[in-house]
Amino acid sequence: MSQQEKFRWVEDLLDKDSRVMGVYLALLCLRFFRGEENYPIAPNASELFYSPDFRKVYIQYFGGKPEAVEATEAGRTFIERLFSNEKEALNSLSRNRILEQIEAAFYQKFLSSFIKYVELDQIPAEFRNIMQKFLYNLAAGFYGAKTAAGSVATYLWDDDLMRYEGLSSENARKLREYLTLCKLAFAYYTRSGYLHIFPAVTLSNEVITKLVEAPQPEAPEVEPTITPLVSKAFIGVKPSREVLEGITAKVLEDLGFKSYTNAKLPSRGGEVEVDVWGFKNIGDLQFRVYISCKNWDKGVDRQVVDQEFGRTLQLTQVPHLRILIAKELTDPARKAALDDGFFIIELGEKALVENAQEVQELISGKLRYIFTAIALEKLRDIAEKIRSIAREVEELYRT
Repeated sequence: MSQQEKFRWVEDLLDKDSRVMGVYLALLCLRFFRGEENYPIAPNASELFYSPDFRKVYIQYFGGKPEAVEATEAGRTFIERLFSNEKEALNSLSRNRILEQIEAAFYQKFLSSFIKYVELDQIPAEFRNIMQKFLYNLAAGFYGAKTAAGSVATYLWDDDLMRYEGLSSENARKLREYLTLCKLAFAYYTRSGYLHIFPAVTLSNEVITKLVEAPQPEAPEVEPTITPLVSKAFIGVKPSREVLEGITAKVLEDLGFKSYTNAKLPSRGGEVEVDVWGFKNIGDLQFRVYISCKNWDKGVDRQVVDQEFGRTLQLTQVPHLRILIAKELTDPARKAALDDGFFIIELGEKALVENAQEVQELISGKLRYIFTAIALEKLRDIAEKIRSIAREVEELYRT
């Protein structure tokens, strides 16, 4: 009996690219995120998919695309069938072996679909040869052992990347960011740092050779010009982290929101402190806004965006809009923030006493543009949909 025949319960889930990727991501998440967990009974597949680590991977590959629903449903079904068809899957060692066998059995299907979802054009031309050399070294075992199916999970420390690839510390950081930005890998946060997961198909010649064929990224679109509403309320405020938070909260209030800074909100793990939290009643619905303010000298990197997204998922009160305000973001951080559903406001400079009025004008203009672009009826629709989803999530946590 061939391996495909042995796992025939998988085959009908692999009928289109979105569902193939949904199954593959579920397989990889279960293998690497839950690879050491034993279960007395089969876990609830839906609860796994509402966990931040699973959800984040699906958002990385699908963003807000319509096929995300198909992919998620295929992934859920795969996990349910795994535990109902493979009784040994409750044990971590046996489950990992089974998952690796499935990955190997349907390797060509996974490869064909995976290639359609990677975005190699996100890698700058000057970095493609560096990336290609790194992947060849990864496939050769420089960074850790492969699973039986050929996937690799490894920490990409600066010292190793400097030794094997000859990279500077800055280029080592860029390499890690580009790997996730172009979807060749995804990262899982552990106490030791970010563990990078490389699907077996990433190390195929079909994928690696495409690196030098990928077109250069297009120039970003220019944002529309916005005329801000000037206010002098924050001239002369104390120069501290509260400058940016206070300005933002005041702008929200000018827009008709009730706002709080450093709000401690209930979450599934206790409490989460939010820089600025605002809400406005729209009919019988409450529209909520989560704003993260990073008043830093340096740019915000990808890891900060990942952390902020994880915090929003923990809140019991689901925000309808997520906004990130900072001096600037790195390119991978900006891409990740947009994929995670954040609106981004880049100030170009740190908020200080000397420029408080200019910063307020900029934030006011950007927020007015956001709320003008989203019509009131649209806000009501979003609020209603989010409230419905929140009820479903709550039901899952009760069961």
